[in-house]
Amino acid sequence: MKPHQQFHFYGSNWMEWKTSTNLQEVIDHFRTKENAKHNFVVWYVPLPTSSTYQIEWYEPQVEGRIFLGSYNKKKRVDIKQEVTE
Repeated sequence: MKPHQQFHFYGSNWMEWKTSTNLQEVIDHFRTKENAKHNFVVWYVPLPTSSTYQIEWYEPQVEGRIFLGSYNKKKRVDIKQEVTE
């Protein structure tokens, strides 16, 4: 069993959101679903996935959050995956 992670990744677009301790899982969620044509953003959140917090304009309202990037389908701009543990 994995130890409890003290962080997670939060991804969202205008239709939905996804959280996971696995960055690739969050990215794949938005790229492989029916809504893959929509832009999305991904944040690092320094809290366990079970935490609750406010979201304003697709941004977690958490101290220590880090914007990892966005994916723009029309411009084909990919998220930079520069997260270190």
